[in-house]
Amino acid sequence: MKSVKSKAHTAPYIIHKYFARRPYSVFEHLVTEYSSKGDVIYDPFSGGGVSVYESVRQNRKGIGCDINPLSKFIIETMVLRDEGDLFYEKIDYLYGFLDNLYEKYCSVECECGENVAPELMEACYIAECSNCQEPIEFSNRNKVKTATYHCKSCSFDSTASKCKRIGDAYLTAEYYCSCQKEFHKKSLTQIQIEKVISGVEELRNHCEKEGIYWPKDEIPDYWDRQAEDGLRKKGFRLFCDLFTQKNLLINACLLNEIKKIDVSEYTYKNLRLVFSSSLKDTSRLSMVTDDWQQGKPVTWSKHAYWIPSQFCEVNVKSAFKRATDRFIKSCRYNKDNLDEVTLFNNTSDFFDSSGTSALLLNQDSASVNIPAESVDLILTDPPYGSNVQYNELSSYWHVWNKDLYESTYYEPREAVVNRKKNIPNSKTFEHYEAVLTDIMMKNYEVLKNKSYMILTFNNNNFKSWISILFSICKAGFLIEEDKLHFQTGIKNYKQTAHTISNGTIHGDFILFFKKDLSKKLPIQNENLEGLSLSIKSSLLAINSESFIEPEEYKAHFVFYYKELLPKLWIYLNSIDKNKSIDEITLELFEEKSKV
Repeated sequence: MKSVKSKAHTAPYIIHKYFARRPYSVFEHLVTEYSSKGDVIYDPFSGGGVSVYESVRQNRKGIGCDINPLSKFIIETMVLRDEGDLFYEKIDYLYGFLDNLYEKYCSVECECGENVAPELMEACYIAECSNCQEPIEFSNRNKVKTATYHCKSCSFDSTASKCKRIGDAYLTAEYYCSCQKEFHKKSLTQIQIEKVISGVEELRNHCEKEGIYWPKDEIPDYWDRQAEDGLRKKGFRLFCDLFTQKNLLINACLLNEIKKIDVSEYTYKNLRLVFSSSLKDTSRLSMVTDDWQQGKPVTWSKHAYWIPSQFCEVNVKSAFKRATDRFIKSCRYNKDNLDEVTLFNNTSDFFDSSGTSALLLNQDSASVNIPAESVDLILTDPPYGSNVQYNELSSYWHVWNKDLYESTYYEPREAVVNRKKNIPNSKTFEHYEAVLTDIMMKNYEVLKNKSYMILTFNNNNFKSWISILFSICKAGFLIEEDKLHFQTGIKNYKQTAHTISNGTIHGDFILFFKKDLSKKLPIQNENLEGLSLSIKSSLLAINSESFIEPEEYKAHFVFYYKELLPKLWIYLNSIDKNKSIDEITLELFEEKSKV
């Protein structure tokens, strides 16, 4: 395939946070080149909805299935062209409701004496100094180096991981006031901080008196992200602990008010989508840094529950308003770029329908009820091994949305790998490959003969490559070696916390596989030892030289992987299909620890 510029997401893709969406322009090209109008395109890992959306936008019939309920919740709203009856009226009402909350409970005093709602307040954690046990601020002004803070009581520099956290404290407030034209930032006095805390306590009493609910679900101990991010060690036992008391209570009041609004189910769901979207920006995961995003609050900068020691508390109304604007822009974009899409939850109704439509399923893709040989193209972006723990991260939203859809904190059939092995229910590469195999076999069944399955994939852990390719060859697909292509990622996203890390390749391989019943015997090679040595040689060559520039390393990486992957495909087709991923790894590289 030809190279396609990876473009930044259009309005429908940013209505709600989802993890690791692929560039829409690449999928737009693949839909155009490898399908025709009216064709059925299926994505068994629908995630953030790129395949489904680009399919229906080009007048195909899209099927999206994902085991994560957040995926379906988002995609259903991505394709809407209308906000719903009374949407604007109720949004204005909710803005006024939030204004009243801030005025009554959560204002700060400007230097002119006027009470104003802060746009954001910076705060930091307080901990016991590991040397003298006196309180120490984990603030930027006390920061000596990464995760190390200076104690003013004993002049000792304490490592954050060795200090017991005992609370947090507000530092500054930023706000607009009628007395000045510019955004104002000021440090808070102890009296002002105590006033803020008193207001929050009054708000909590109000919530308890009115019976207003907020999530009190525990963050599971057995999570991979629990071990990876040290949440329990840092004092985060419940999901609600991820919010400051103020923002937790305001969010709870806002959700309670939305639930009381008398509107159509269509409009209500859109209001809930906007609320859910706004949650991304109002937790302790937000921070401000002068050299990133022009000093604007940044949140979810990693696929992790990464909570900065100095964080910012973003105004809930402002976050809700931005989420509303994103949804409105999506609807307006769709009016100009998307025909009316009919949504289905039932397979038979979907296949009996005419016109642009989408079938959205929330289930295990290995057991979908899609007729055999009914799909013209499979276009997907499967989970990349251990890169993203989708269900664990999505639980941040699940606890607020659980009245809208069913969800669990542990999904046994999720196709991911846990990095931490010493936790209960740890998902291994054997698990990952087994689930992928079940799904790939179902993919083969539902795909029409002589049709393609196209997927994007990348991972610097070679076990992930072994797992995905082994699952595909077990299902019976044939690889289209000449179509193997590397697609560079979106330029603007090269400076995210993930893509700036050492050794990260910014982009994905695009692989083409074909179902061809007339060619039942895949390419095999009896000289497995020679093939194994060739694969190992290519892998060693990737890391054989030092590169100053990331682009130079990327070119080197892509060159050798294009040579390596077809060899690995032949090798996997030539071995016993009952072999485990660990056995294959050991045979290829002799020492598992080196892979």
